[in-house]
Amino acid sequence: MKRFMFLFLLVLLFANNSVLAQEPFFFYYGGERQELKVSTSHVAIHFQEGMADREIPFIKRERGEINSVRQPLTAPDFLLINLNPGLLQGNVLSLLQDLKRRPEIKFVSPVFTYGNGLIILTDEILVEFKESTQSDLIEKLNQENRMTHKGLIPFSDTEIITADDGDPDRALAVANLYSESGLVEFAEPNFVKVLKPLRTVPNDPYFPSQWNLDYNVSWRADINAPEGWDINRGSTSVIIAILDMGVDLNQWDLKDNLVGGYDATSGQLGGWANWWDWHGTAVAGIAAARTNNSTGVSGVCWYCKIMPVRVMYDPCYGDNDGYCDVVTGSSWLAAGTDWAWQHGASVLNMSYGGSTASAAEDAAINRARTQGRGGKGSVLVAGSGNGNVLGVLHPARNSQVIAVGATNPCGGRKTKTACSGLDGEYWWGSNYGPELDVVAPGVYIYTTDNLGSGGCSSAAGGYYWAGNDYCKNFDGTSAATPHVAGLAGLIISKNLTRTATQVEDIIKSTAFDISPAGFDIETGYGLIDVLKALQQ
Repeated sequence: MKRFMFLFLLVLLFANNSVLAQEPFFFYYGGERQELKVSTSHVAIHFQEGMADREIPFIKRERGEINSVRQPLTAPDFLLINLNPGLLQGNVLSLLQDLKRRPEIKFVSPVFTYGNGLIILTDEILVEFKESTQSDLIEKLNQENRMTHKGLIPFSDTEIITADDGDPDRALAVANLYSESGLVEFAEPNFVKVLKPLRTVPNDPYFPSQWNLDYNVSWRADINAPEGWDINRGSTSVIIAILDMGVDLNQWDLKDNLVGGYDATSGQLGGWANWWDWHGTAVAGIAAARTNNSTGVSGVCWYCKIMPVRVMYDPCYGDNDGYCDVVTGSSWLAAGTDWAWQHGASVLNMSYGGSTASAAEDAAINRARTQGRGGKGSVLVAGSGNGNVLGVLHPARNSQVIAVGATNPCGGRKTKTACSGLDGEYWWGSNYGPELDVVAPGVYIYTTDNLGSGGCSSAAGGYYWAGNDYCKNFDGTSAATPHVAGLAGLIISKNLTRTATQVEDIIKSTAFDISPAGFDIETGYGLIDVLKALQQ
């Protein structure tokens, strides 16, 4: 009887099918409601095939709220639409209700602001049922709520379940009902996440050297790399996975260190970057560019292998001057994480963040940390964010991830304030907070670029480009994070039996303490120190 009543209530909720009218919007994470704030600047529209070019001008004339197409997204296939300024949430919800009734539109979704990015509903939810939930009940729940099991996130037990009518709003409501049912470990929307890259867009050129590795000044600002390399330079048996936009697999300074990769956006092997997506190539070079080969730049871990894992993409096709967003999804991030540790990654570098926390992503992180490296655990590192605010972004704020902030050439937390004329990037600063673990250099970093005319040569008016397939001025906590990934690779290379917890403890306990003394929320345990870490 109890089971029947539960199913009846679920069906009754959707008799009206007016989910957009329900406020506030929310989803569940960690058993708690996470409020979603409707963007009054954007909506997402998926037109029926071949209808977009014809209908957008017509809808713009009829509905004064729509301004322009911000960018097309190919996975999933919809348009992110800019709205005119000055709208209220009620105006946006009214627009969405009108658009839902149009036959030329397959589905529409509100866009939510969260952290430093945007999140968009899809018609999919991610669910992990409790072991005690019987399969016949699961099937009945899905049938009664017009949901269909689509498959599993690759390399996990998390189910992808789709709304039969393709309605993203109804999918959100079902995810919440499943979360409240007591039958699941978690249920959440399979959000599309449109993030700001953790690299930043500068305006004043500055030609750097690799001060981040060795800086001959009277104060401490580098990571003590050359001194540490006297002890260990890495091992070819240690793999650092770069979860990013892919890597240029032909880059001169990377190709000898590469192993097979994976593209979670397509489910295919490889890990290639688009010619304009240079972020992952730059991150890989900091962590483990081939070193002492008379070519290009030096990486932190000379002989560690690089595993490219593509979990996101830039939809602007190079025509962005460095200002484009990054598109990813919870299922891609979880699948990429699981693929990496299951295929031998000792360290996972995640130079991204800024959107919703995700139970599916957290579950994959937990599996990597507890099951990777034959049970010793893979080490995961992520950037704290570039907002110059109190608040470490997800996934860095996850306790199983080493959260990395950025420092400037003066040796302190990167802020918007210049440091003795050595840091002119006044437009960004490193996020901080109690979840922060360590810091590493994050401005004016010299690193690898995609080959040819794409990559950083076309970004921000050439500010990043050093010429000859290399970047200068790579920055952000995106740049800081792979320093720590490279150091983790060195520590494991020196002693392959060390657990992930032991590696993290060494990184934090040997960091150079930055004022004030002891742990603080601005710089965590301090600036990483390669020499002291390898002396352990």
